[in-house]
Amino acid sequence: MSIESARKSLSAAHDECASCGICTDTCALLGKERLAIGEVAGRVLAEDFGGLVDVVSRCNLCGRCCVECPSGVNSKQIMLAAREVLVQAGVVSSLGYEGLFTGCDFNAFIDYKRRFSISFEDLARERCDTVFFPGCALSAYSPELVRRVHGWLERRDTTVGVIDSCCGAALTFAGLPARSVECLANLMEELATTGASRVVTSCPNCFYQLKGRLGDVEVVSLSSLLKDARMRVSGSERLTVHDSCPDRFDLTIGNDVRDILSGYELVEMEHSGACTLCCGSGGLVSSADPQRCADLARVRMAEFEAVGAEHLVTACVNCAHRLNDAARAGEVLHYLEMVFDVWIDWVQVNENLRALYEDDSAEDQPLGAPAREVNS
Repeated sequence: MSIESARKSLSAAHDECASCGICTDTCALLGKERLAIGEVAGRVLAEDFGGLVDVVSRCNLCGRCCVECPSGVNSKQIMLAAREVLVQAGVVSSLGYEGLFTGCDFNAFIDYKRRFSISFEDLARERCDTVFFPGCALSAYSPELVRRVHGWLERRDTTVGVIDSCCGAALTFAGLPARSVECLANLMEELATTGASRVVTSCPNCFYQLKGRLGDVEVVSLSSLLKDARMRVSGSERLTVHDSCPDRFDLTIGNDVRDILSGYELVEMEHSGACTLCCGSGGLVSSADPQRCADLARVRMAEFEAVGAEHLVTACVNCAHRLNDAARAGEVLHYLEMVFDVWIDWVQVNENLRALYEDDSAEDQPLGAPAREVNS
C-alpha cells in the first residue's frame, strides 16, 4: 500500500462508517477511548494524532471489531494505513518494532537461529518443484518439525527445497509496506532460481501474506496437503481449536485442522471462526505493549478452560507460544506436533530467549525438544 493508497483507504472508511458503535463495543481498546474505526481514520487524515498513537500501535490487527460492520469497513486495513501515515509523518519511528523486522540482516528470529546454530542449508535445493516455507517462528522454535515436514513432502514430491526466509508481514504490520514489497521481491528472486512452481506454507500469516502475490507460483497451505492426504490423528481426549486471526474470514486452515483432528472429540470455544479472539501477539503488540498481550492470552485461556477441553490446538506457532505463557504445561499444542509426534519444548525456547536477550555472555545452548506424550 502506497501512502496515497493508505490515505484513500482512510478517506473511504471515514466516509463509509455509520458510527453504529459495533466496533467500539466489540474492542476494549476502541471502547476505552470511545472511538469508532471511521473516527480513527478521519483523525489520522486530519493529522489530529493526539491520543491515537497508543490506540493504533496497540491494535492487534485482528479484524474482529468489524466482523459485523454494516458498512463493510476493514479495520485491519484501516489500522495498517494509519500506521503507515504515522510512520511517514514522523510521529512514530516504525512503532518501535525494529527488533521484529523480517527480511533484514537482524531480527529476533534470525538472531535466535544464529545463536543456537539452527540452519537448513542442507535442505536447500538448486532446482526443485516445491519449496517448503516454514516461516520465522517455526524454523526458530522447532527445527526438528521443519525437517519432519520436509521429509513428508519429499516423499510425496520429486524434489522439495526449504527456503528459510520470511514473508515480510512484520514490515507491513509496522507501517512499512514498501519494505515489505522489497522483501517479497527478494523472495520471488530466490524462488525463480529454483524453478519451483509451488510454495507450501505452514504459518497462517505467511499463507495469507503470500497467496496471490508470487506471480505464477502457487501458494498452498500445508494443512490442505495434509487433509487431502487423509492425514488424521485420533485419541480419547477432548480438544478445542484456536483459529488464528489471519484465517478469520476464510477459515481455510482452521477447517483443515479440524478435519485432521477429527479422530478426537472437538468442542468449540465461545469465540471461534470469524469471531475468534486474538491470542494477544497479533499486530506486533508484544513489542508495543507486553502487558496487553499477556492479558489477552489470559482471556483466551479462560474460554479454553470453560469448555472443559484438555488441549487447545492451533495452527500458528506464535499463537502457541503466546498462549503457552498463560497455560499449564502441555495444554496448548501446535497441530503439527500431534501429526508428526515432535513436541515443542516451550520451557527450553523461553530459556533460550532469555539467554539471547538477558545474558549476552551465556554459552550457546542446544535447542532440546524432549518427547511429550498426548494420550491417543
